[in-house]
Amino acid sequence: MHITEMNQIMAALITPFDDAGRVDFARLGHVLRYELSLGIRCFYVCGTTGEGLSMSAEERKAVVEAVVQELGSQRQGRLAYGVIVNISHMEFGVSLDLARHAAHARADAVSTLPPLFYPVSAREVEMYYRRFLDEIELPLTIYNIPMLSGRALDEAMAARLAADYPNFAGIKHSSEDTFVLNRFKQIDNGRLMVWSGRDAYYLGGLAMGADGAIGNSFNLMGDLFVRITQLYRANKVAEALDMQRQANEVHRRLQVWGGTQSVKRCLKLLGVDAGGCRLPYQPLPAEAEPLMRETVQILRQIRDRLGTTDG
Repeated sequence: MHITEMNQIMAALITPFDDAGRVDFARLGHVLRYELSLGIRCFYVCGTTGEGLSMSAEERKAVVEAVVQELGSQRQGRLAYGVIVNISHMEFGVSLDLARHAAHARADAVSTLPPLFYPVSAREVEMYYRRFLDEIELPLTIYNIPMLSGRALDEAMAARLAADYPNFAGIKHSSEDTFVLNRFKQIDNGRLMVWSGRDAYYLGGLAMGADGAIGNSFNLMGDLFVRITQLYRANKVAEALDMQRQANEVHRRLQVWGGTQSVKRCLKLLGVDAGGCRLPYQPLPAEAEPLMRETVQILRQIRDRLGTTDG
């Protein structure tokens, strides 16, 4: 899938782990099939939600291969579905290797965080991105998540990169600041794809120019966000706002005990065994269970009103 076709809901795909902390590929396939049943056609692999930074490079490669294979990539031509691979790593050479592997595996694009941990200058960050853009084959998207990376993407830097590199393709904007999202979308006459990375603000992001969204909760309820997109693009804004409000009733409950752990538990309650999380995440405590069951009940009530099912 060409990156410009990814103007839709994209799941920040979870990675299931078994009780020993190993990637569980059977469960991964189950999760993917569930998400496809929700109408999701694009996947952001090994990102924050996918616990990519808690995995070895070889594990990450294996996950990418499994995802691409599950989505039917063995036939000729591009994927019928969109796959963006997060290649962020402390070591640049490993990131570059992950990018080359993603191309070999027939993913559609790659994504990277800024340099992590070290107190680098803005110029050093820009040179880091330029090095990627000089060397990689696939389109590059920048993962802008300042609350975790400690560094916000600068609009002027993004504009310089867009002017110099046609393969700089987009930005995953995981911030509540929709003004900045709108500024990103205006770069290079709107050429860059810009995805909202904040599920609870998705409709606001659409109104400010987002092409779509990449989200954690889409693993569980991507169908609701597909519906928001359809309503907004049909100019049914009041209905889209009501759908966002309903989705946020689920979303806010997911955040109480940690989004990724809660999504996996709620999926299990829906009959989709998504496994556990890897350290540093801990299993949900017993006292979280009533809220998880309430969350699933609310989601089912929303789907009942829409006349849909749990996938």
